[in-house]
Amino acid sequence: MKERIHEQISYELKQAVRMDTITVIIALTVTLILFAAAAVTASSTTGSIVGSMSGFRATSVNAASTIILWVIIVAIAAINWYSVRTLLNHKKRRGKLNEGLMKLYKDEAMDQYYDGSIFKGYETRYDLYVVMLGAVGAVSVITPLVIFIDKMVAL
Repeated sequence: MKERIHEQISYELKQAVRMDTITVIIALTVTLILFAAAAVTASSTTGSIVGSMSGFRATSVNAASTIILWVIIVAIAAINWYSVRTLLNHKKRRGKLNEGLMKLYKDEAMDQYYDGSIFKGYETRYDLYVVMLGAVGAVSVITPLVIFIDKMVAL
């Protein structure tokens, strides 16, 4: 019975690593794609009309581009929030699985063969993933906003 428990915990830990990797890759890919779209949209939020004879120049705000920009920014924030929340939940779950695994090893007097400090490395990995996704998400939101504000101030 203990072999089955060990197999189940090991399987769940492998699945957790796979899901975390997929979560990070998808979140980063989608964020970077949306970031590029937001930057392009932010730079096209204003247009200008130049009169030929009088030298008249008027600048207008493109409402469609502005709405699209805000939708993209909200999408970036939502994707990164969800990804960070998922990773933090997986971190807690992995901690519980590791605790169960260590109890099993202690019961079988196998804990001498497995260093419990390895679990700190897993926690560090989750923390780095969270910081990385948070930083990329923040930059992906802030940069288009700076471009948008710069365009609005230039009016």
